[in-house]
Amino acid sequence: VARMPEDPESAADIYDIVDLMEKYGVSDKELVFSEYGYTSSVNYISDEMQANYIVRGAALYQDVTDRIYWYNLQEKTTGSMSDAELHFGMIIGWQDVDIPYEPKPSFLAFSNYNRLMTGSSKIKQIEHSNENVQLHLFNNDKGSNTIIAYSKEGEVRTAINVGTDKVTVSDLYGNETIVKTRDGVLDLFLTVEPVYIIGSNLINTTEAESKFEIVQKEVNATE
Repeated sequence: VARMPEDPESAADIYDIVDLMEKYGVSDKELVFSEYGYTSSVNYISDEMQANYIVRGAALYQDVTDRIYWYNLQEKTTGSMSDAELHFGMIIGWQDVDIPYEPKPSFLAFSNYNRLMTGSSKIKQIEHSNENVQLHLFNNDKGSNTIIAYSKEGEVRTAINVGTDKVTVSDLYGNETIVKTRDGVLDLFLTVEPVYIIGSNLINTTEAESKFEIVQKEVNATE
């Protein structure tokens, strides 16, 4: 089973390399992820989760690495779905398929990440009392900020104070919606699929109390 990007062992492996580079005086050299990827073969993860992981990994480690090379672009073959090595690709192969070179969800997610995040730099991970909630704050080259938000596992309802009256929210694949806040507070329903929250001056974003109240009323049905 594939380890999620946030797995402590994965993070430890990466930061051990960073520590070694600092120890031996080569921290000025580039740190490159030369083969970063997840297979979507049977018994591993789905095509949709592969798309989630590619963005989640980039959000986590953009401030650590200089470049990330996804392994790989095209699936090697249309062979057995149980062969893990064959299904790392972001597009399918060309043999015995209805649509040769058809993009998988990961290709679309990767394209949208590059569209939104090229030229960005990570500021920090925003603290949250729920360890499943991931909020990664970036500067972008358009003079605004972007928060990549998701839940590591399951679904989480939460709220954050973004300090502005509205933000643009993009889903994993680039569908955008303008969302108004209540007194600067944005209510979120997070899943394992990342969303992008884009707005001006989100630098002081913090966890907040929801501005919405769920009210249960008893209704008497009449004929």
